[in-house]
Amino acid sequence: YQTTQQPGGLATRLTYDASSHLPALSPDGKKIAFVGFSFPHDELWLMNSDGSDKHLLSEALVPAFNKPMHWSHDSRRLLVFATPCPNHDHHEHHEHNLTTRDWGDLWLVDAETGEAQPLTNGQLLYDAQWLPNSDQIAAVKFVEREYASLCLLNMAGEIVTELSDVKIRQSPAVPSISLWQGGKEALVLSTKDTPGLWSINLDTGESKLLFQDDCLAWALPLDEQHIVVAIQEIDESQGTCLTSIGILTPDREVIAWVTETLEGSTFHPCLRPASHILLFCRSMLSTEEMHRKSDIWDLDTDSGQLSRLTEGTDLFEPFQLDASGDSLVFTTYDHQAVNAAEFNFGQDIWKLRLKDFPVSTPTH
Repeated sequence: YQTTQQPGGLATRLTYDASSHLPALSPDGKKIAFVGFSFPHDELWLMNSDGSDKHLLSEALVPAFNKPMHWSHDSRRLLVFATPCPNHDHHEHHEHNLTTRDWGDLWLVDAETGEAQPLTNGQLLYDAQWLPNSDQIAAVKFVEREYASLCLLNMAGEIVTELSDVKIRQSPAVPSISLWQGGKEALVLSTKDTPGLWSINLDTGESKLLFQDDCLAWALPLDEQHIVVAIQEIDESQGTCLTSIGILTPDREVIAWVTETLEGSTFHPCLRPASHILLFCRSMLSTEEMHRKSDIWDLDTDSGQLSRLTEGTDLFEPFQLDASGDSLVFTTYDHQAVNAAEFNFGQDIWKLRLKDFPVSTPTH
């Protein structure tokens, strides 16, 4: 994966087994948790951030399909959606229906010992994130097809507060919730009742509509006052997607457009220091060609400049940025190498050092 700016060079390949994916980089930048396949199921693994010391973290769990893991702020624990391994003791005491088996329950895993503690048993959570400086967890709870609500969990897995009746949109391509205002509020997208961008106060549960647009694809807090939004218009008859990215002003009434209209979709946004955003950009092509046109880009929200950070074949799944913004990890997918009979799924993990891509000071 040749980077396009200098100094730089190549991203570092961390795995070579063609069956590793869903990397999660710890906030201190020292460890990477990931999912690896060992017949007959996926397993939870851990390695150093340079790819050394790969080892099985937990024999008790089978990670849920395509569900990202979340580190605690002290890099000591992991939130993992998983089901108990059929051969492990937890299996005898944990019951699952079909939907729970697909999504998994939420587990707390010690990153040192691998000890796994179940936090939920059939609550059907879609996503979960740690609250800053807290042992509470903001969780997105399934309500009905394609929609969910927000709640808070404690370390016993108990629902402390049902926060809102806003129907949160569920999509694997965008974050379900984005914490804002120092973790005091959550930004969510809704496409039911009143579609748009909502803010939910995590203390009171009060919800407020910030911005309404039927074509709102994602939103990400830039700072305490500004929110970056993406508007995507899809023409299925022509097979095209047009995307515009802008910043909501503090009064939420005006968008200051950052980019001209882009041909293609953008997803998996995450904030980089100095008001830069990393995101996937993908052209609307055939299914086979889509992966080949999907790369990680850096967007300077001050100047509107887009810089390609990767240029290769078949990027796969969400990428993750460390807390300092110095490194990101991502998964590649080589569909030509897939051989299910040999348990070769064409997936491997790479790391890109962002220190080679300097950012400028924002003027927002």
